Amino acid sequence: MECPSHFWHYNIKTGELQDYLKGVKLQTYTVEERNDGIYIDL
Repeated sequence: MECPSHFWHYNIKTGELQDYLKGVKLQTYTVEERNDGIYIDL
């Protein structure tokens, strides 16, 4: 995933920054697709 403001690249599953700074991580959420919709654990 790419940040549109900084053009940094993040791992979509772990939230970890792939470029530049070590230890920078986005918060991630569990996502589940079911027949009646998409569910996100917040």
